[in-house]
Formats: sequence, structure tokens, C-alpha cells
Amino acid sequence: MRLCFQRAAVIFAAFCVAACSAFDPRPAATGSPGAHASDGPVAEAAARAEETQVTAAPNRRATTLLAGGDERGNGGGVVLCRNADGSIALIESIDRYEARGNGIEPDLGNDAMTISERAAIAFGRLARLDDVRAKRYAASAARLVDSGRFMPGITIPWLSDGDVIPIPVGCVLETVVARQTPLDAADPEFIVNKDLWDALTPLDQAILLVHEGIYEEAFLDFEHGNARSTRRFCAALFSHALDQASPKYYAKMLIRLSLPKLDLAGFVVELNGDVRFDLDENIVKVRTWTKKWRFGDRDLRMHSRSTVNSGFVYFYPSKAIRAVDFLYSEEAIAFQGNQWSHLGPSGGSAAPISPICLYESGGIRAALTERGTIKMRDGTTFTGRGWFELDEEGFFVRNIPNPNGSTIAAGCYPETAQP
Repeated sequence: MRLCFQRAAVIFAAFCVAACSAFDPRPAATGSPGAHASDGPVAEAAARAEETQVTAAPNRRATTLLAGGDERGNGGGVVLCRNADGSIALIESIDRYEARGNGIEPDLGNDAMTISERAAIAFGRLARLDDVRAKRYAASAARLVDSGRFMPGITIPWLSDGDVIPIPVGCVLETVVARQTPLDAADPEFIVNKDLWDALTPLDQAILLVHEGIYEEAFLDFEHGNARSTRRFCAALFSHALDQASPKYYAKMLIRLSLPKLDLAGFVVELNGDVRFDLDENIVKVRTWTKKWRFGDRDLRMHSRSTVNSGFVYFYPSKAIRAVDFLYSEEAIAFQGNQWSHLGPSGGSAAPISPICLYESGGIRAALTERGTIKMRDGTTFTGRGWFELDEEGFFVRNIPNPNGSTIAAGCYPETAQP
């Protein structure tokens, strides 16, 4: 069976709390819950670790054979320590265990909340900086909840991936959740070790849910060979590390974690590329390789005869798009009561002198067109070609027929990020 082992069950972000807040996959306890960081046995285990040799245990994981035959995997779920009689002395998510060693403590609400509500706190923190990524993690959580099969009396084996995690002598790393590609409707995407899941505190369950969403992206999109970066990102979300973070700080953090992409208003941004910030550390200009973008009722596309394979997008500090300088549409577009027969640069041009310039509210401020029919305040329309400038309600302001550049276009760009 082709398994990609990941850590724990998942719950959704702030966006789906209303739909999911009633869900709590923890069954009623049938025995004593596992001990945790504030419990006596855990303190004893920590003291034992300090007094004795700390084992640099490889973060063992199960592997997945992808469709192309490429082997990948993830990094575990919990640190598990048992007493001499086999009872649990310590069980804790690796993310929390490792973060505590780095001086980071989690804050995901309290035990009066469901684990879905607690995980939503972390996703909500992410949404302030990166709502697209937060929604993706929420979707991953929802899929696990929908298809997860909680099974008692099972063991999910681990294999080494070289990710070294020091743990107390006598303790082990254990997998909580395994993921597989379902072969049919009866085949679960997620298999959960119910015994270990039930032994975790609600806080650790919520942390593992956050981890799950992050690692899916790290594994599928960026082919991470272990979960080290995932755990660091998870710790930032379950703590207050990003509460005051600027877009610039967040972008640089994604680069350090080898997650160097960002979706801004429908444009995929390579953070290792040309990204510019204003003095308040907001993103104001990016290079993107996006080939099309939905605008109004049409897709704007890069011209097939263009000699470039990327272009620039400019943003307001609010993340709303300010200007796009490389996409066009040959199809007629109806927008704000106006008709554009060919919007954007023509003839394969992708030069910065041909932007589609927008107001922060989303309306067209200025654009180049081969033929535009634009509404006037007196109820008539103006038809022409070249550059048009409109007011925020979409009414005609002026027209410059010359398509080779204009003072209209010059006003589209932020002062801190001119072409």
C-alpha cells in the first residue's frame, strides 16, 4: 500500500468553524488519558532526559511511492514515553515538544473549546497574512475529517528520513495518521491510530491538525523530505510569533522554510524572484509567471506571441491589485457598464507602458484598448481607442488615442516600485 504518513487528524480554519465546530473526533475515553507536559511523569521524563544521554532519534516515517515512482514521506506524530508497567508517562505532539525546547509555548484557546475551534485560531492567524494558504490548510483539514478512519489496536511503522529529533532515553517517536491515495470510495484517504489519538490532550490534537495542513503542501508542492520546516511553521501558527509580522517578514520566513510561493489576488508569486516592498514592508510589486487571470467575466491571458514568460503585478498596501502589465483579452469584456473589445497590450507586447490599472475597489482606473465604449455622466457613451481613464464608478474621464505610452499609465504605479 502506498502510504504517506503524516501526523494527526485535522480540523479546519476560522473560515469553516461554523460548519465544523460541532465535530470532535475524540471518542469518549475508555481508560486513563496519557500524561502531558504539566503532569508529574512528564516532568520526571524531562528530568531523566537532562540527567542521562539524550538520544538523537531519527524522525522515522512511512514512505509513499508517487505515481512517477518517486519516494517521499513525512515526519511522524508524537513523542511517546512509557512507564515500566507499559502505561503512558508522556505523549505529546512532536511540534509542541520541539517548540518548547526552543522557548515557544502554544496558545490555542482552552479545553472548553473543541479541537476544531482551537485549530481555527491558528488558521485565523495565518489568514491575516495569507488567506489563500489558510483556506487550503482548512480544506485539507476538512478532507481528513470527512474520510479519516480511526482504528484501535493498530501500529503504523516509521522509516528514517534523516530528520534528527533528540528525545529522552527510552522514549520513541510514533506515527498517528497515515495518508494514502484512495483506490475507490470505500478506501479511506486517512488512517488514524485511535489509541494514540485518544491519549493526546485536546491541545496536542489541535496542534497536529495544524501540522497536517502545512505538511500536505510541503510534501506535495515542494517535495520536502522531512517535516522540520512544517514543524517550525506550525509552531509560528500555534503561538503568537506572527501576530505583529509584516508581509515582508512573512515572505522571508516562507523562503527560509522552503515554502517560497505566495498567492496574491490570484497571482502566484515566486518569493525568491523580484519582490519589492514599501517602507511599511507591504508588498507593492512582484514578478509572476501566471499565464491567465480572471477579470470580470473573462480570463486575461499572456499573449501567445510574447517573447517574455513573466510580467509584473503591482499592489496597494491592502493587497488589492493596482496594476497588471502583461495580460490582455481579445474577447469583449463587459465591466462596470462599459465594453472593451481588446483590453490590455496588443501585438504580443508585454511592456510596462501597457498596464491595466485598477482602483483599490477593483474598478478600472486606466487601460489601453483597441476599441472601448465607455459610459458618460450625461447618459451617452464615448467610443474610441488608445488610453482611457475612468473614475471609480466607471465613467469616462479622458481618452488619449496614442497607444505608445501616456501620462495616464504613469500614474498607475506605486512611487516606491516604478517599472
